[in-house]
Amino acid sequence: MSTLDIIDSHFHQWNLEQQTLPWLEAEPAALKRSFSVHELMHQYEQIDDVRLVGLVHIEADCEDPHEEHQLVRQLKTCVPTFGIVSRAQLSAEMDILADSNGVREVLHTPSAKPGRCLEESFLAGLELLSNHGLPFDAVVRPQEIPHIAKASRLVSDASIILNHVGNIATLSSESMQNLREFADTPNTFCKLSGIPVDEPDLAQEILQFVKNTFGTDRLLFASNWPVGGVREAVTQQVQLVRNVFGDDPAVFKNNASAIYHLGV
Repeated sequence: MSTLDIIDSHFHQWNLEQQTLPWLEAEPAALKRSFSVHELMHQYEQIDDVRLVGLVHIEADCEDPHEEHQLVRQLKTCVPTFGIVSRAQLSAEMDILADSNGVREVLHTPSAKPGRCLEESFLAGLELLSNHGLPFDAVVRPQEIPHIAKASRLVSDASIILNHVGNIATLSSESMQNLREFADTPNTFCKLSGIPVDEPDLAQEILQFVKNTFGTDRLLFASNWPVGGVREAVTQQVQLVRNVFGDDPAVFKNNASAIYHLGV
């Protein structure tokens, strides 16, 4: 039996004894505890023909991003191949934290200003990231996918990775057009996270659409653990993606390795 190597390009961990995550107040009780990377690694160990070869930690919108970054950097000692997407407010003068493999500014929460990704300071930050060879992880409201698409055209050298398939809830004509518009810029990518595992028919429809729209060289497998599910969701997500992509090494490992410079 062959083994599928996976880089999970999107996970979070937090320790509520040391960190504060204000957004957790509105989340289900199952998320209101600490989560360790070792729990996620154990879930992958339960899949017989899968080998987890790398992880990318995505900032979790903590109250203190610098504290989070220092805690996450310690994981490099227990995970052989490990990337960090740190948090920053984009600008020409932004501080890119040490050991960052990418940067994210949260754009989908109520406090995020509509149209933020078209502001001059944001575009200047995209340009700075491009100069450093670092991607930007874009977590946006579904209706603002065209905004981040326009930002990608204005700063065409920047690599932009759309999180959670743009947070779409269904494949409406509007959401399909928005995703096509985003995919029209060559340096844009999409994470296969946020897929509705409890609606397998819809999940397969979304996965097939993004496969046709982006091509397999611009898609990344991502669990969004633990937000994407605290129990068996990783197993389900892996299977859903395999149903559409088979064991494509580009989707499951190579694209993430290249975009985040992980060297796997």
